[in-house]
Amino acid sequence: MKKITVLIFVLFLLLFQISFSDVINTDSTEVNQEDVESKGIDLILIGGLGIADFSKNSGQDFNRVAAIDFGLEIPFTKSHFFSLELLTHSWIAKSTKHIEYDLDRYYIKVQNDIYTQIGLSAVIKSYFSSAKSKMRISIHFGWLILSPRKEYKAIDAGLDFNYKINEKFRLQLGGRFLFGLFGHITTPDLLMLNICYNFKW
Repeated sequence: MKKITVLIFVLFLLLFQISFSDVINTDSTEVNQEDVESKGIDLILIGGLGIADFSKNSGQDFNRVAAIDFGLEIPFTKSHFFSLELLTHSWIAKSTKHIEYDLDRYYIKVQNDIYTQIGLSAVIKSYFSSAKSKMRISIHFGWLILSPRKEYKAIDAGLDFNYKINEKFRLQLGGRFLFGLFGHITTPDLLMLNICYNFKW
């Protein structure tokens, strides 16, 4: 697990450096002009549906199930090459077999063998093209920082494909890979299709 974590972190830093170099090479006069012309702070609401996949976990306590997410992305600058994203996800599933450990320690029990969980991630996102581009790819790296069960913690790394519909809306197809930090904890991987709405505050 430590080797995987280090590898992901190094990959993220490398891609971050490449993306940062693109920002440096961008004409600063043009970016500053955008900052002057566009008043207000960009805020992007995110929400969507997808799949929670537990197959990577030993024991596989749950099958693939539906998942939802909702959150907020805050670009650091008008050029929107980097941003902070706060995103919560949730799912509900029935356990696949008799469990030899206490699931209540990690998940919220709904009834009998049915469990759910809620998690809030804080990640830094890095984009590989201008905010004006129709198609954009982004990566993110951060932590699953908050949950009703304190053992539900994980490293959150991922990749998104963004399609710009217009200045307000875009579609985002992405994968979030959650690497659990506490023993047996089975944090799923998430494949999500989101609608993103850009508004100014």
